[in-house]
This record gives sequence, structure tokens and C-alpha cells, in this order.
Amino acid sequence: MRPLGLKIIKYYFLTILTLFYSSQVTARFQQSDEIEIDREERLSSENFNDEISYRAPFFWQRLWDSKSLGIQANGGSYNAKRFSYIEEIKLHSSEDRFATFSYHQHRRQTMIVDLPDREMRVRFNSLRPFYISLMVDGDSYKANADFGAAISILPQTNRKLELYAWKVDHLYNDKTEELDSNMSEDNWTYGLKYQWQFSNKFHARITGEQDTPLRWQRQNYVYRYNQLKYKLLFGYGDQYSGWYSEFSWLDKTKTESKLWNLGPQKEMNKKVAVYEWFINFAKLNRSDITLGALIIKRDVDYEVSNPDANVSPEVDPSDPSPDAYRKELGHYLTYYHKLKNHPNHGFQYGYHANHVALTEESDTSYHAEWKFQFAWNYSFDPTSNIFLNTSWDLDELARNYPYQSEEQSFKPWGGGNIQFITVF
Repeated sequence: MRPLGLKIIKYYFLTILTLFYSSQVTARFQQSDEIEIDREERLSSENFNDEISYRAPFFWQRLWDSKSLGIQANGGSYNAKRFSYIEEIKLHSSEDRFATFSYHQHRRQTMIVDLPDREMRVRFNSLRPFYISLMVDGDSYKANADFGAAISILPQTNRKLELYAWKVDHLYNDKTEELDSNMSEDNWTYGLKYQWQFSNKFHARITGEQDTPLRWQRQNYVYRYNQLKYKLLFGYGDQYSGWYSEFSWLDKTKTESKLWNLGPQKEMNKKVAVYEWFINFAKLNRSDITLGALIIKRDVDYEVSNPDANVSPEVDPSDPSPDAYRKELGHYLTYYHKLKNHPNHGFQYGYHANHVALTEESDTSYHAEWKFQFAWNYSFDPTSNIFLNTSWDLDELARNYPYQSEEQSFKPWGGGNIQFITVF
């Protein structure tokens, strides 16, 4: 058994390593996200079907949850110019009486956002049932470093509660390399996570996060940002079969203006509500059948104004589109079947449908999209898989039939994606 002094030294150096880990990613408020108003008009009526049809097979989640070390990546085509990309990495040291080290990175790039999130944590275990954690996000620019702390209560029981806080870009005003740039000093992100295991099969999880209002002056521009988001999940079942219900909410505000009112002010307020319900059946560990439905409501208010009446408003081609109100109802059915003679490999078939009502100013348009999915899962070993996925536009095939002109040609291809997972 190691002496306590050696353990203290070990975790001291882990903490130092965490603080000086180099990367180009910020964890909470992200400057690359703030300098552009979210462009909701980039979302096509096919966006839902693309994202749902690019999900990994259901059994991948069971594989991911079974291990403490792993990496998974997912890249797929949105259109002729844009990819979606999701990446997740997790590392967790073995449990120790004194402390535990963990690393988690999640990156999500879509048509309108680039959301990287990184957390490196040292959790001290000697004050049971309370656990104190110190966290950083890591960034090679000291001005962008975020520092956090958390307290967890009974994280190894059927009820787990964690409260945390991040000090965002704490060193920005002292360490920034940009001239004529400064940031408000009281920039915080507060959050909570609560998980309750009612029984062997029934569980619930609540997460919430609040970004306090932030002001960032960058040369001649002033940006303001704040955000609230939370998620509720209820599930019943075991690792093979069950039903799940999830609701998420996002309220986000961004403002861009010029100093001394020398140009227009752009403001965006976005509210997004998503409700998803799905049920999964696993039959003798040979197949997975998943049936689900989603309701998505997106309300985005844009405003472009000039507060100085003596200055003529500028015409900017990059200004956002008018207010957009988007309601979607989607449903999907997937079937994954393992090969009889090679059970580590399998095919997945899927049907994905989406109905969109899009309102811009006073005009409302309606769209319907249908896709068929065909995919192949290849397993290198029990802990590593690659998923080659294709999708086919059923609505385009029906709409363009009988394919007698260039405008009504045979266009079956709906996009593809590749995914990879490995755990240790």
C-alpha cells in the first residue's frame, strides 16, 4: 500500500498537469460562438432526418456505459458543403481512497453551432459522503482558461447530486493578446446534476446550467451573451430493453453592436424545446428494435436596429434572416440485426420521417421528409466497432417520378456517415 505522502504528491502533479494542459477549446462561453449570431436559416427541412438517421446503433450506448475509458466519433453529410461532426472522449482513473482523476471531452459541430466542451477533474474522496472536485477546461491561451469547483453527495449510491460552478475566462483582462479588448469580470456558469435510481429498472436524471450575462469588447465591437439550459430524462428498463422520455430546454441571447453606436445592433433571442420518447426492444441479444418520436419547437427572434438616429443604418448582407418559428414532429423506426454466423457484425435498417411547419414573418410553409436507412456495423473486437451508414430520400423518389426531365431526375441519395467507437 502506498504511503499517504506519495499519493498526495501524485495527485498534486495530476492537478498541475491539468492546469497546464494545452488546447484550443474553451468549455463554457466560447468566443468563436459569440462572434456570429446563430444562423437558423441554415437548417433545412431535412435537418432532423439527417441527425436522427446518423445516430449510432442502440447497443453502442450499452458498450460505452460499460467502460470508463473510451473514444467515439461520428461524421456525416448535411449537404454538398457541410458535415456534421460529434466526438467524445472519456478517461477515468481507478477508484482511490484519496482522489480520482477524470478527463472528458465532447465536441458537437452542426449547421449553426460549434460546441466544444472539455473538463479535466481531480476529485478528492477523503470527506465521504461529500466529494470535492477541482476542474479546468484547458487552453493554450491563458486568457481563455476556465476554472471550476464541484461538490458531490453520495455519488456511489442510487441518488447522486452534484453542484458546480465555473469561473469563465477568469484571466482574460490580464492575459489577452488582443489590443483594445476586455471582458466583464463576474462571468460564471452554475450547474447541477441529479440522478435518482428508483429501482433496478426505473431511473430519472436532471441537469441544468446557467451562464450569467457576459460582456465582451473586442476592438470596435461589443458582444453580450447569456444562456440557460436544462434537461429532464426518465427511463424504465435494463441494459437491453425499456422506454425512455427526455425533455430539454434552451434559452440563449446574443447581442452584437459597435462602440459609440457607429453601426447597427444585432440581437438574437433563441428558445428551443425538444421532447423525445422512444422504446427499445432487444431480442435474445441478437437484434435491437427502436421506435421513437420527437417534437421540436424553435422560436428565434432577430432584431437589427441602430440606436443612434443620426447615423444611417448600414446594409449588411450577413444580417440574420427575419424571425423564425419552427415546429417539427418526427418519428422513426430502426431495426438492427446481428449476423447468425458472425454475431459481432450486423446490418441496421431504418425509416425516418419529419413534418416541419416553418414561419418567417407572416408566411408559413409546410414540409414533409421521409428517409430510408441502410447501414453496416463491423466489429474489430468486442470493444471496437465501425458503422458505415447510408440514407436514401424516399420523398425525392416519390416527388420526381417518373424522372422525365433534369428537374425531375432520379435522386435517391440522402447522405451518409461513418462512426467509430472503442472502449477500454
